[in-house]
Amino acid sequence: MSKPVKKGRIIKIAAISLAAAAAVIAGIFFLISGNGDPVNVYNVIDVGMDSYWGDNSETEGVVRMDNMQSVYLSETQTVKRVYVKEGQEIKKGEKIAEFDTTLSELELDRQRIMVSKLEERLKAAQNELVKIKSYKPYVPSPAPKPAPKKELDPVDLPYKIGGSGTESDPLRFLWDDDCWYSEGFIDGILPKKAVPVTPSKPDEPDEPIDPDDPDELVDPGEDDGQAESADTPDDSEGGEPEPDDPGETEYSESSKYVVFEVREYNNPKGELLRYWGMHFVRKSDGGFRFSMFDPVINDDGGYDDGGGYSDNSSGYTAAEIAEMRKDKEKEIKDTALQIKVERVKCQKMELEFNSGVITADVDGVVKTVRTEDEARDEGAPIIVVSGGGGYYISGTLSELELDTVNVGQTVQVNSWMTGMQTEGEITEISDYPTTGGYSYSAGNRNVSYYPFTVFVNEDASLQEGEYVGITYSAGDVSGGIYLSIPFVLNENSKSYVYVANDKDRLEKREVVTGKTVWNSYVEIISGIGPEDHIAFPYGKEVKEGAKVKYASPEDLYQMY
Repeated sequence: MSKPVKKGRIIKIAAISLAAAAAVIAGIFFLISGNGDPVNVYNVIDVGMDSYWGDNSETEGVVRMDNMQSVYLSETQTVKRVYVKEGQEIKKGEKIAEFDTTLSELELDRQRIMVSKLEERLKAAQNELVKIKSYKPYVPSPAPKPAPKKELDPVDLPYKIGGSGTESDPLRFLWDDDCWYSEGFIDGILPKKAVPVTPSKPDEPDEPIDPDDPDELVDPGEDDGQAESADTPDDSEGGEPEPDDPGETEYSESSKYVVFEVREYNNPKGELLRYWGMHFVRKSDGGFRFSMFDPVINDDGGYDDGGGYSDNSSGYTAAEIAEMRKDKEKEIKDTALQIKVERVKCQKMELEFNSGVITADVDGVVKTVRTEDEARDEGAPIIVVSGGGGYYISGTLSELELDTVNVGQTVQVNSWMTGMQTEGEITEISDYPTTGGYSYSAGNRNVSYYPFTVFVNEDASLQEGEYVGITYSAGDVSGGIYLSIPFVLNENSKSYVYVANDKDRLEKREVVTGKTVWNSYVEIISGIGPEDHIAFPYGKEVKEGAKVKYASPEDLYQMY
């Protein structure tokens, strides 16, 4: 007969057994983890930052060169001759270089048309803003939900809708921003019709034509053969004989009124979104000129002859009207800015078309002379003349930012023409506000804006008169840890990072996060410090207890 076992002893044996089992399981876990490849870990600051300078603000400005000159090649220019070399002293007015150009008058006309279209668009937007400001808000009554719009199939553009080409019945074309006023399109609406060459007077007068005899009547558009002499060679191919001097060919003048319409779905039955009118005239030399005109359109879309909406009903809430006004004001500002940019391009093209000789604008030293290929590959000026100056750009900032933006602060300058970026320094902030400024970061129409000046070193690749974006920090510096978002793991509404512990093993640790910065970094309020090392939290080797390898950021980029 066996002895009874005491209850306390059973509990003690069970506890020992569970502890042994736990030790075995833990040993297996670490054995498996230890057999894997070590996981790279990186210092927190290497994959994040320990300070945050606040949100960036953005404004724009025009580049002004001071006591220097940069000469750029356009896509249609080639170098004919360079008159200077690096280190050479030069006086204002002396020749620098001479260029050939393949720029055509048609391309120049296209640019002029683009400017005119933008001006018409600006005018229409300004009219619409006046109309929006006249709206009176109301509280709409419940109404049945309108049926969804039926999408229409697009047609190939440009698409002729109709019209004869007169001012009262203009030609109508469906258009969009990808269409071009190509030479083929212009010739399609205004065919070139050569004026017939008047035949030379014969030695003897012809016998008068009897108007009563129908057989002797000749169509003036047909050749009766009397103008051809016996010495004239026969055209074996049946073509018309060429005039003696092709350069003297004249064309009959003609004109067409054309309305270009942009419609929803690129379909003639789509809602009319915008339109503009142009009067094309074929010149006697075969070229053409154009002018804008205000067409009268009676369209089911509810447009009047002023280019705006004819529906002045107050069917909008106060919030909707405020949003419409804000959007239209931004459209007007953006369009006005685009007009300035395109006008600068137009001026450059006109200068290129009319003259190929470049002279010095300042007294100074030729600092740089590049080859044509180098200038194109680098997007840089082919010649730089320095008189000891640089570039100045004027921007505006909100009165709310005056306490956080300072003289001497570094800003980023982005060329809208080339896309190149460079650094500049704020040299002056005005004490007096301007009336025309705007800052994308603030967007508050009820505050004043103050001009500030940025200086950029002469080594930058900027051009006189071009528009650039200016990005500057408008916030106070904030200390702490801001970790790159991909290093933070989110599970069940909690945030974790994999941290190397004091045993050089990975540990999954919960962290408390704060605000997100630039959609790239997240603030870490607690859980890790700047001395910690963390792993990229994805991959089959990443798990608690895995061995770690201390690595540099360069190793991270080489992983993939």
